[in-house]
Amino acid sequence: MTENWITISGIEFLFLYTAHPIPCISVKARKRLRRELPAEIQITSDTVGISCAQKMLEQGVISQDRYKQITSVFEGDITIADGGVSC
Repeated sequence: MTENWITISGIEFLFLYTAHPIPCISVKARKRLRRELPAEIQITSDTVGISCAQKMLEQGVISQDRYKQITSVFEGDITIADGGVSC
């Protein structure tokens, strides 16, 4: 999976499609050089949780690359996640 970060005013952004019946996009934002602030903040948007993604992988619904993409929205210094879980 190739990550295509976009830089706007010195802040890097990465947009990813999440796993949800309605198309949703997560966003990661990062800025280097400020030690007082987190290096990376992300907002998951609506997506399945890690346990659901694991089940989807085990059942062959998604590929290993897609699994990595889905679960990557939970990595980083600060994550703002949707509160619901279903699967």
